Amino acid sequence: MNGPFTKDSVKKVLDRYVESEVPGLQYIVVNAGETLFEYAAGRTDIRNRKAMTLDTTLMAYSMAKTFSSVAILQFIDHGKLGLDNEIDRYLPDIPYDGPHINPL
Repeated sequence: MNGPFTKDSVKKVLDRYVESEVPGLQYIVVNAGETLFEYAAGRTDIRNRKAMTLDTTLMAYSMAKTFSSVAILQFIDHGKLGLDNEIDRYLPDIPYDGPHINPL
């Protein structure tokens, strides 16, 4: 895909992907708490032809751990997170009395 990313250009690519590669998918783009784009297409159940919707619950399995680990390392590289920082520095409204990132 060349040029600027627009809702229509992203939707066109995702539509082709669902038609040829995957049974179904959900996609959301959020910036500063504002939903910029959300999309669902394909099937969540191929046999029963159940459509994928934005409300369909999907299981992330172990990918969430990999995604979170990479995000944490990127934040550290950009100086936005420190291994020895207390979690309440970032989430002050959530009480936490556990270990720092470093011992993990």
